[in-house]
Amino acid sequence: MVESPDVPWARDHDPRGAPPALPKTPDLAASFASYLDKKKVRSGRMLVVGSDKCSCASAAHFARAGFDVHLVGESDPYIANLDLYGVHLYTQSLNQHWLFDDGYFDLALNFLSLTAKSQFLRVLKDGAYYYSDGKIKRN
Repeated sequence: MVESPDVPWARDHDPRGAPPALPKTPDLAASFASYLDKKKVRSGRMLVVGSDKCSCASAAHFARAGFDVHLVGESDPYIANLDLYGVHLYTQSLNQHWLFDDGYFDLALNFLSLTAKSQFLRVLKDGAYYYSDGKIKRN
């Protein structure tokens, strides 16, 4: 008999097991983390745009560091078990409307050249720090 996920000890159990060891933190994520540390930003809701190896490793790094990380990207094998690190996953075309409220995110990492730049900026809070187009910026 399969136990209900409502049973307390089953709720935290994932049949996939523990997450694999964290991948090496990409240089871009490490430099953004260092910048945020200097600004004394140690938590917050973060958007990561992209689904390649670098963006997924960055999302896992920030989730393990205590950030509430949401990754938006198109389907890719790298995102398969990213939820085991605590990352919220959203797979969709990046040119469609993003289903987040205006000003939902405190921080963001953009790994793609976006055609939907207005969507990216719309979901960031005023004063949010973000990395895009090779630079760290503030909204």
